[in-house]
Amino acid sequence: GNVEKAKFYYGEIVKIDSNNFSVYKLLAGLYNSNKDSTKLIYLLKASKINPQEGDVAYDLADVYMKFQDREKAYQVLNVAIAADTGNIVLQKAILPVANFLKKYNEVIISGEKILLADADPNVIKDVAKAYYYLKNYQKAINLFKLLELSNMQNETTLYLTALSYRGIKNYPLATTYTKRTIDEGISTNTAEYYALLGLVYSESDKVSQANAAYKKGLEYKATPNIYYHLAVLYDTKLKQMKNAQKYYNLYLKSKPNAKDNKEEIAFVKSRIEQIKSTD
Repeated sequence: GNVEKAKFYYGEIVKIDSNNFSVYKLLAGLYNSNKDSTKLIYLLKASKINPQEGDVAYDLADVYMKFQDREKAYQVLNVAIAADTGNIVLQKAILPVANFLKKYNEVIISGEKILLADADPNVIKDVAKAYYYLKNYQKAINLFKLLELSNMQNETTLYLTALSYRGIKNYPLATTYTKRTIDEGISTNTAEYYALLGLVYSESDKVSQANAAYKKGLEYKATPNIYYHLAVLYDTKLKQMKNAQKYYNLYLKSKPNAKDNKEEIAFVKSRIEQIKSTD
């Protein structure tokens, strides 16, 4: 009841004074959900009057992120940071946004400065991700390890740790961390985690374990990625051409993304023809 009264009362004020920054800010605060378009409207009005105010910039960026509009979130935070260069809250808030926009060097430079004064787990995670995406795997691992020391690791950070160990060809630890990722939580990504485990086993010549891991992944979800790697395993390591052909065909039937997997699709089609011709 009181919230509705406040909305009405503040709404009447902005009818009279349409440039009242404080009231727009208060109105936005009365809406709990960041997916509420009315909240977005009030934040936009407040931001238009004073784009440099940190609280509004933070909240507006948060709403933009919920609507997947990362470029706008980044711009809003950047303007407020330029006006208040010492605002650590805003500097932290922009890091995951910048990672989404592939501004990895920016994340590292800004994030490392913050970490000198404040070992915030979220900042550690953002900087570690940036190092990972730049293929600086050892630095990524070092930071992900810091998260583990404070028990702040999660499914994503363990998965990226596993991928980083694979990146530096440390297959035993890549295996360990992939298994830990699977244990951390059965999720919609479990099939892909088993795909990674299979790949790591395959790259370290543990062929039967690779085969088992891929097939375990298929129990969770039949993905093009798993079919492809299983086919390659049967083709190149196990030399079982009938099985290779079967999984190559299943790969094509599973409709892999034509744009992202152009080379793999071309390879699979030519390989099927080669196998057929040697039958």
